[in-house]
Amino acid sequence: MHTSIKALVSLLALSLSLAASAAGAQGPLGAVVGNTLVADYGDKGVITGDFNADGTVQIVFPDGHTSQQQWLADDKNFCMMEMTAAGTPFTYHCERNLLAGKKVGDSWKQTDSDGTPATMTIKPRAR
Repeated sequence: MHTSIKALVSLLALSLSLAASAAGAQGPLGAVVGNTLVADYGDKGVITGDFNADGTVQIVFPDGHTSQQQWLADDKNFCMMEMTAAGTPFTYHCERNLLAGKKVGDSWKQTDSDGTPATMTIKPRAR
């Protein structure tokens, strides 16, 4: 692995750990951490994400497949990066962060980064 790639990986790992440690109830993802964010796309299906304080998120897609990912957020955006085996490319997806001031039970309309409208809801995580 090239030195610059190692530095980038180290920086990304540090960023993820700092974001995770800072992301409590008042952090960039607010009430979503420890709960479930639901994106309802109507007839296209529902995507759910269980966001954890350690920077991980378990995504369930409309067809039932799941993906374990890492999240990174600030007040403007949050990104989810798919965890892959070492040496393989990873994918990421970023959305606008409209979670400030939201609480469990809140719903709102949002257009995702692909231009598709969805109804977003923060739900208590099933235990």
